Amino acid sequence: GLQLRSNWNRHFLQFEATSEFGMYADSSDDNYTDYNLRATGRADATEALQFNGDARLQHLHEERGGDDVPTSAKEPVEYDKLTGILGGTYKPNRFSIGLKGTIDKYDYETNKNINGSSTNNDGRDRTESKGELRLGYEIQNGYEAFIKSSVNARDYDEVATSGTNAGVKRGSNGYNVQAGIAIDLDRLIRADLGVGWMEQDYDNPSFKDVDGYSADARIRWNITELTTLRALASRTINETTTSGASSTVGTALGVGVDHELLRNLILNA
Repeated sequence: GLQLRSNWNRHFLQFEATSEFGMYADSSDDNYTDYNLRATGRADATEALQFNGDARLQHLHEERGGDDVPTSAKEPVEYDKLTGILGGTYKPNRFSIGLKGTIDKYDYETNKNINGSSTNNDGRDRTESKGELRLGYEIQNGYEAFIKSSVNARDYDEVATSGTNAGVKRGSNGYNVQAGIAIDLDRLIRADLGVGWMEQDYDNPSFKDVDGYSADARIRWNITELTTLRALASRTINETTTSGASSTVGTALGVGVDHELLRNLILNA
């Protein structure tokens, strides 16, 4: 990977290019090459008003055995994901307001099957659009209570023409409302904790609408001057093309630790 980042007193700009390779000793069909190109920035219009932008191109893969990968797949299913984010934050005093718009474009490639045939994955191509509003109030220095609400639209480019999903339209609309607290204690802990309710309604009446509690938590805690603990948790409604299923609800949990052996040598797990 390569990263180029500004060190200006105002504004911010960063470019990033990374790649990940997987090579198997006894199954070369499962080899893959993923890559990521990204540009992100922030413009400080005033001390209280900031604008943010993020553009990203990723080439990714799904391993054989995934819920949405054909059981006959000979190799991983590859796809491109194009992301664009534009937003702004205004905080003139204790109150703050933030707006953000996100567009994710998915483009799946045709995969080869074990019997020599191929599976057209165009029925999985889609565009996901999301708009988010965040209102915050700084209770005291380093502690901010917030409410955020988002709406989304998930539109598929075309109806699948083959396989178990032939003729099935999977478009949907949904929302997610959360309340939480953001903590920023300089050099000690940074955390963003939110819980709420989410719902996704599907255009096709044969698909069951999905709702339930949502969660989003990210924590960075400097336990000592040399050791940092990281943790995350989330619960979201995700897309699937599995026959008879409208979606999947995914819960993710993660934990990591960084320890500085030397100023220029850090161990992480």
